Amino acid sequence: MIPSFKKKLELNIQLKVLKKKKENIQLKESLRLSEGMLQTLVKTIPDLVWLKDNDGVFLACNTMFERFFGATEAEIEGKTDYDFVGKDLADFFRENDRKAMAAGKPTMNEEWITFADGHKALLETIKTPMFDKEGKLIGVLGIGHDITKRKKTEETLRENEEKFRALFEQAGDFAFILEYDHSKGFIIRDSNKSAVTIHGFPREEIIGKAITDIDVGTDKAIIDEMAKQLFSGETLHFETIHCRKDGSTFPVEVTAKAVQIAGKSTIILTTEHDITQRKMAEEILIREKEAAESADRLKSAFLATMSHELRTPLNSIIGFSGILLQEKPGSLNDEQKKQLKMIQSSGSHLLSLINDILDLSKIEAGQVFPKMESLNLQEILDEIIKLEEPLAKEKGDTIDLLSKESVFIFSDRQRIRQIIINLVDNAIKFTSQGSIVIKCSKEDKFAKIEITDTGIGIKAEDVIKLFKPFIQVESYLARKHQGSGLGLSICKKLIELLGGSISVKSEFGKGSTFTVMLPLIMNSL
Repeated sequence: MIPSFKKKLELNIQLKVLKKKKENIQLKESLRLSEGMLQTLVKTIPDLVWLKDNDGVFLACNTMFERFFGATEAEIEGKTDYDFVGKDLADFFRENDRKAMAAGKPTMNEEWITFADGHKALLETIKTPMFDKEGKLIGVLGIGHDITKRKKTEETLRENEEKFRALFEQAGDFAFILEYDHSKGFIIRDSNKSAVTIHGFPREEIIGKAITDIDVGTDKAIIDEMAKQLFSGETLHFETIHCRKDGSTFPVEVTAKAVQIAGKSTIILTTEHDITQRKMAEEILIREKEAAESADRLKSAFLATMSHELRTPLNSIIGFSGILLQEKPGSLNDEQKKQLKMIQSSGSHLLSLINDILDLSKIEAGQVFPKMESLNLQEILDEIIKLEEPLAKEKGDTIDLLSKESVFIFSDRQRIRQIIINLVDNAIKFTSQGSIVIKCSKEDKFAKIEITDTGIGIKAEDVIKLFKPFIQVESYLARKHQGSGLGLSICKKLIELLGGSISVKSEFGKGSTFTVMLPLIMNSL
């Protein structure tokens, strides 16, 4: 009895296997998949493709699926997931198959799998129920696409967007994200909390507005031009006026840049800063500057008037003392001559100081106008040397003009003479038993005049004080060498008035060189 039952059981199993194989053959025929089509599928599709029956038995697969299991199609056919992967994963695959068959339509899932070679991948699987001609469910077609890289990219983009959002929201300044519309200009697509707060609009109300609704300092034409510059890669910096919801306005400083977001269109990112306080400070400084300039003009006008008034009596004192010294009214004894000479000398010195103040006042008041003419600097320098030689000899100095080249210049004769005489006088004043050398040459489009002395020189820290009015670099110099401290300041202002510049090189105790650069041709003012 027992052997007979066992024989029958084995026969039933064999019949079932034969029946299953017959059904599989019929299923393949019903799908009308020719060998050529299967071969093309294997060769051309980079995704995993497989076909299972209702019981989860593999009927066919492609090359990528063979790689996944590390087996050939012949080894895979007739087996299930349980023959290749662990129970948990096989249960997961089987459950997704059942869901697809129950839904009667394609279903999509994401599944982490480990290939036979050990590497892991995230698959996006689409499982589609298969039906025969009669509409009977006969199996599931599966397609798996590796989305590992895509997911990593998406995760990176998500993290970057989160970082951007955090920076965007937490920025101390207010910021907007704009999109350009050819008909409306820049449209606000997002704003941070600071922008919402300072403008007084709720976020949902400010989004969708044209930027010109809140930026009253620009118009559509300006924005169109800005768009061209931004999309060409430029970063724009400008100032404009914004309007709050309550109608009040405030000045802002804007930085705008076009930013390409992966997978999205180009946006315009603006960071903006309220510069109300800065503008108020600038206005205060402007008012203070205007007040100072006004006061300076009043001072200059006062000094000019007073200097003019003082010159008249001084000229009389100098003139009449000269007449007395000539003894035209009568003879003088030696003491009287001595006293008159002191009066005349003091008067001349005081007149010189007043003339300096008057010159400076006129320059600062804008009342000095150059008289332009063609000049030969060589001739002017020769005249000045003849004029200054007696004074130099009194100090035991020699004075020479080394340049013999004629340098022609179109400028103001009187002012050039005044500048050079002042510099030569200074050189003689601070040089004893030494030499003063003058050189003149052309350098590009300028005439270069150098006055070099072997005098006391200037300390490095005192050079910056030289051209300031009413300043002498050393207190003992002020006592030893009388002067107003205006000479170099007047020289500098006159040189600049003529379109030139002045510089100095000096070594304390060894001498100085003053260099004047004047344009060969100066436009008439």
